[in-house]
Amino acid sequence: MGIEINHSVTLSTTIVFDFLGRITRFLMVCGLIGLIGVSVGTLLAGVWWGFDLCTHFRVQYVFVGAILCVGIGVWQKWWMSGICLLLTVFHASRLLPLYQEQSRPLTERANVTSSDFRPHEVTVVSMNLYSRNRNSAAVDEFLEQTKPDIVALIELSPLWGEHFSAQTDRFPYQRLASREGNFGIGIMSRFPLAEVETITGVNGLVGMKAVVDIDGQPLTFLAAHPFPPMGRAATQSRNEQLRSLVRPINQHSGHRVLVGDLNTTSWSPCFEKLLEQTGLRDSRVGFGVQPTWPTNRFVLSIPIDHVLISPEIAVMDRVIGPNIGSDHFPVVVKLLLPTQSED
Repeated sequence: MGIEINHSVTLSTTIVFDFLGRITRFLMVCGLIGLIGVSVGTLLAGVWWGFDLCTHFRVQYVFVGAILCVGIGVWQKWWMSGICLLLTVFHASRLLPLYQEQSRPLTERANVTSSDFRPHEVTVVSMNLYSRNRNSAAVDEFLEQTKPDIVALIELSPLWGEHFSAQTDRFPYQRLASREGNFGIGIMSRFPLAEVETITGVNGLVGMKAVVDIDGQPLTFLAAHPFPPMGRAATQSRNEQLRSLVRPINQHSGHRVLVGDLNTTSWSPCFEKLLEQTGLRDSRVGFGVQPTWPTNRFVLSIPIDHVLISPEIAVMDRVIGPNIGSDHFPVVVKLLLPTQSED
């Protein structure tokens, strides 16, 4: 009787493990098909808005591809494992440039001689407040610890506008265009602001531009927040709004910085085109992916909050700030602005 029971248990265990193995192999095949699909989608991002969304999750594709590569390898389906490996390398190749060291000396990047190099350090913060966020204590603590020189305020509601307008001791120069909803915007600075103008595009306010006088050195600073690309019409609006930023930023020579929640990652064609048309570069290069949204779903988090700079500006440090009650993490960037000595 005992032998029969043991045989029955062994048989049941074998059936269960066989069933689980079949399910696992089925899921891995589905995962591979899905990875192939989104990979093809990234190559067709300019064709359909859904394919454009595929470009934003490169980090997730690398992890999924690596897991599938190992899992299918254990299954000994080498040709399928090879496909996973190729797709993993393909997506990883788009991430690697963000981890390249900025090895050129600052004087070379600034195109001046060492004797004339007089850099000015400026700390810039891009902060999507989230219009329904009420955690002003966390925001104030973050600003107190960071002590930024210039702050871009995204999703600036009338309530947040009232809050910051009372902080002229910390930021004596402010231009706040608060709005109900998610598209208010503002700039706060320790340095004087001039030539301030709001930038409108398709469906209203897109950004705000100001020339910041940093001890006699002008810095063109543009804060922006285009539409989120949720649907065909919204994606077209976002792309047109990004295009509307090109002329204002290109109107000025010298130091230029464009910051904000651009509702796109570095791997979308619209972002690459923005860099091409403005001549700006991504401050993220050398510091990694640094995802910023959403704050409550780390596995799906992607980098859509940006600080773009003109080529002569050096990036000394770039970090993601703490949770301030928003659905976005703030971005903190320390910049060196090269200047010529007057003597």
